[in-house]
Formats: sequence, structure tokens, C-alpha cells
Amino acid sequence: RVHLRRWREACKTVAVRLSRLALLLAGVAAWAGVASAGQRPWAQTAAAAAHPDRAAPTIRVAGRQLVNGAGRPVQLRGVNRAAFESRCTYDNTGFADGPVDQASVSAMLRWRINTVRLTLNEDCWLGVNGLPVGGDVAGYRGAVRAYISLLRENGLYVIPDVEVFGPGAQKATQIDNMPDRSHMLDFWQSFATSFESDHGLLFDPVTEVAMADWNNPHPDPPGQWACWLHGCTIDSVYSGAARYAAAGLQSIVATIRTTGATQPIILGGIDYNADLTQLLTHLPNDPAHQLVASAHVYDFVQGKDVDSTFRDQLEPIARQLPVILGELGERHCDSGAGAYTRHVLALIDAEQRQGNLIGVLAWAWNSGGDWHCPTGPNGEGGPLLIRSYDGTPTVMGNVYRNWLATKR
Repeated sequence: RVHLRRWREACKTVAVRLSRLALLLAGVAAWAGVASAGQRPWAQTAAAAAHPDRAAPTIRVAGRQLVNGAGRPVQLRGVNRAAFESRCTYDNTGFADGPVDQASVSAMLRWRINTVRLTLNEDCWLGVNGLPVGGDVAGYRGAVRAYISLLRENGLYVIPDVEVFGPGAQKATQIDNMPDRSHMLDFWQSFATSFESDHGLLFDPVTEVAMADWNNPHPDPPGQWACWLHGCTIDSVYSGAARYAAAGLQSIVATIRTTGATQPIILGGIDYNADLTQLLTHLPNDPAHQLVASAHVYDFVQGKDVDSTFRDQLEPIARQLPVILGELGERHCDSGAGAYTRHVLALIDAEQRQGNLIGVLAWAWNSGGDWHCPTGPNGEGGPLLIRSYDGTPTVMGNVYRNWLATKR
């Protein structure tokens, strides 16, 4: 069940400054090609592109649902874009893995998504531990801001996500057992301050934690969920690294709120977000009351147990909080029939019929380099939604795209 993470090789970055005419044409194309979803994100997409001075769509938690600025329920339906987590660790000629231009965003819009979850690197944003390679911290931050701005101008919600992180002097290249106190709080102090005014963002403080019932990193004080909430001293996944002080999710939520940012905050669990069994009894205190639960679902993790994941974990949470699948994928992503993805999407539809509006963000909108289908046995190298950045789908991606096309 070890859900190892994928090393990313660089694709050549295309840096394009867009004219307002290009944004207008992209918005009109998106409007012409897709029907409005229930909360009408496509109407907002066209309006944002045609009138860049107008506000992009906003989102917040209301009770157990996410709602837009008009108070209408929103089902997040989107993709994970692994763009800014790894290239900054080894290549000083650019920051993004793959294109981050209007053409690539327009390809996403043709799939009728409303959300992009965007991966980031803790050290590259902060400029610590020799990262980004070449030392251009302002360049890294500028590239991240420009891409988020482009996504928002196209009417999309954005979920910034710290994908890789490491304690102390360790360069951030992996997912550790827990977020590190040495850098993670500084990251969110800086990032939340930078984006405090954009209420179309949802913050995902840490993509996953490696701590699990089968993976005991010996938290002190003992108790994995207590460590998840309050922090502890813990072993590291980095080879040869010393034990370190982990930041609990309560301290991260509090740090974000001290900046004045009130955006929704996404919470996973332990075991790479496969285990949310004790989330409701370990919720951080959030004065803004803007918490969202997120599970990550893969056939090489949950497998045939995914039905019980919905029944025993997600349904009880959905009675109290908004719930999303922050990641969804399957190992044989470009062969077979995409049966696992199809089954999970059917479970989401079944939950909606019961009144539980569960969102989903499929992994990943990436192509080329060391990305591949099938993945390694534990997800290494993928899974992938696309064969190229023009939006040509893999088998798994085609199942997802067809499902998206049924939504209004």
C-alpha cells in the first residue's frame, strides 16, 4: 500500500505573455464549447476572459457544501497539474514542468473542468536549502503567481498544494511523514499573505503525509492522529535524516488565519490521504469555519476497498463538511477500459443522489519526460489523464472527460 511519489523530469517551459484579445477569444471559445454546470462556472469563465477587470469566481464553505459567490452549491471537478514541485530542484533554466500558457489552459477548459490543483515546492517558494537551483526565488514566485493569475482569468478555481517538503537543511524532493515545523509555517505565512484577497483559491496545506498504520515513524508524544493535529517529533522518510519537529495541522490552520486569509483550507488524513477515519475527532479549530476534507483514491492503494472508503469514511464526513477526492487515478491509465475510474465516478454520482456533493480532481494533467502509463507499482510516473498537452486523453482520461461532459 506504500503510495510512493513520482519524480518529475522537466518538459520545456513555454513562457507566453497574452494579450487581452487572446483571453477574449479563449473565453468565447470556452463558452461556445461547453454548457453551464449547475453553478454556472462557464458563464463566469467567459465573463472573466472577456472582461479582465471583473472579479473571477469565488468559493467558500457554507455548512457542509462549497458555494460560489451567489451562494449556489459548487462541485469541484478538475485536474491536478504537477507544475512547480520538481523542476526548480535541478534545472535553473525554468520553473514549470510542461507548458503554463493560454493554449494549455484552453485545452483544460475543453474538458469542462472548473478547478486546477497546482503542486508547489516548499523550499523553492521560500528560497531555502539552495533552492530553487540558480537562486532565483523571485522568478519562481513570479512564475507561480502568473500561472495562478492565468487560471483565475479563465474562470477556474485554484488549489495551491505543497507537494514536496523536507525538514531543516534537507532539500524538499519528497513527501515526508509529516509537514516540517522548520519551513511549512513560514511557507503558509508567506503564501497566504500573498493571496489573501483572492477568494477563488482553496489552500491545500500539505498534499499528503506518509505516516500510516503500516508505517510507524515513532511520533513523540505517541499517537499518529494526535501528531497530525498537534505536531510531534518524528522520523523522516529522507535517508539518513535525523528526527525532526513536525508541524501539526492546527498550527498550519492558525498560521494561515493570522494573515487575515479566510479561504477554505483542505485537510487530508494519514496514509497518503487514504485514511480519514479519525478526521472528525481531530479537526483543527478554524475561526473562519472553512474546512474541507480530502481523500486520495487510487486502485493501487484502496483497490477494491474503495466502496468501503466511501461508505465508512467519506459519507460520515460529508454529513458535516464538504468532501473532495483531491486525487484520483489508476495504474494502467492508458490501457484497458478505465474501469476503476469509471467505478469511482459512479460512486460520486451515487453520493450526489443521496445529497452528498463530493468533488473530484483527477491525477494528473502532465505528459512527456518521465511521466508514463502504466505507472510503477505504487504510482511512480503517473497516473496520467493526457498523452499530450493539447488535451488528447489517455484511456483513464477519456473516461473522466466523458463523465465531465455529462455535468451541467
